[in-house]
Amino acid sequence: MAKMKKYNWLILLISTVIILFLHTPDVFINKMMFAEDGVIFFNQAQQYGVSSLLIPYAGYSHLILRLIALVASFFPVTIIPYIYLLFVTVLQFSTVFFTYKILKLQSYKYGLIIALFPLLVPAGCEVYCNLTNLQWPLAFLTALSVACNWKNINKYLLCTGLFLLALTGPFSVILIPVVILRMFVFKDIKINLFAYLSYFTGTFIQLFVLLFSHRVHTVSNTLQLFEYIPILFFKLFCIQFLSVIIFTILVFALYKALRNYKEYFPVISVLYLGIMNIFSALFILNGASGDVIPGRYMYIYLTAVYLIPVIVFKNNKISALFIILLICCFPYCRYENIYWNEFIKFSKLQKDTFVPLPPDFNWYAKLTSKAAEDAQPDFVTEGLTFFNPSDFCAKYTGLIIETDNPKYTKEFMISDKSYDYIKYFRFYHVNGTHYKSNAIIPAVDKDIQVVLPPNLKINCYCID
Repeated sequence: MAKMKKYNWLILLISTVIILFLHTPDVFINKMMFAEDGVIFFNQAQQYGVSSLLIPYAGYSHLILRLIALVASFFPVTIIPYIYLLFVTVLQFSTVFFTYKILKLQSYKYGLIIALFPLLVPAGCEVYCNLTNLQWPLAFLTALSVACNWKNINKYLLCTGLFLLALTGPFSVILIPVVILRMFVFKDIKINLFAYLSYFTGTFIQLFVLLFSHRVHTVSNTLQLFEYIPILFFKLFCIQFLSVIIFTILVFALYKALRNYKEYFPVISVLYLGIMNIFSALFILNGASGDVIPGRYMYIYLTAVYLIPVIVFKNNKISALFIILLICCFPYCRYENIYWNEFIKFSKLQKDTFVPLPPDFNWYAKLTSKAAEDAQPDFVTEGLTFFNPSDFCAKYTGLIIETDNPKYTKEFMISDKSYDYIKYFRFYHVNGTHYKSNAIIPAVDKDIQVVLPPNLKINCYCID
């Protein structure tokens, strides 16, 4: 048993990689970016360098994510998506590892599996395997860290970690009451003065950024608050009646946890942050219906819901039940290949290249070359004209479509005659009234058409 404990960290690391792969295998198989990975973190790190660390996005600072993007910018652009994935995997593992240590799961029969709960909760795939949504697992880690006993944690690691976490997302601001309460629970202000200073310094900087941002809204209809309450009860599982059972178990576990609040302070902190995060969606989504809250806003709350009964009851049957429930609703997603390597080759033929990114191609990564102007195309076609790219190019065909008419900048479509093969793309703003779109088409053995606004030419390039 002692030998097993010695290698527990390795078991958790291997399990983390496997679970992340099972969530989104395409991210590991292909070089992928997701949403703000490109347009915010990649683009701004490439353009502004170190200064990008100071740029708020969505009304607050993302310091850890910005640091990752900055470090990655020093590597060849061909492997930057994998550098992002490497850092994301390491930090996801850190969340799992600290869950295991902070909650003292060594004493639980299924402790190693329970530590993996932050990777298993049914909050959708978007919170895993991408830089954009790494802030949610880090928020969970923040809630654990500010509420645990700091006695056996290295002081330099603690101070640095609290400062960086405080400046990654708005969650440290929400957790201010928890940190104030822990001062009275642990009575450790003198011993951990620098840790508290590190946390509050980062938090007040974050608060300053938030208060002067556009994300601070006034809710016009406070009755919309009640639309959010049912999701605390009925969106805990993919089968609704089981959600009621899970919530009932949670209530009894929470009652027991509050009676021994010092021991269970970390998971109570996570639950508090989860609930506050859901209600903050009233501001973030500006009063949107509770039915349309994305899974990422539920992530912290769901992690607490599944952890608290297992941690508090220490009952093997309850632990096994919750493990089975999580496996039954395991999130799994597939993403279309963005052809990162092909776009890099394509970027050498034009000044600015826009790489469309999932989830809906409204997002992009911008590749800039030293070319003064676009190279001469291998062939030219028009919208609504059927052609077979494989007649001209052996492997991939790169498309350039440009316009100076803003009304033509909406989504366009590439399809075959039967509409079995469909891809959607958007135009991206270059400068002034000039818009541009790029696409990569593999050599498909069928005729396709590009459905565009009228009078737009399509410059086509062969990419080997």
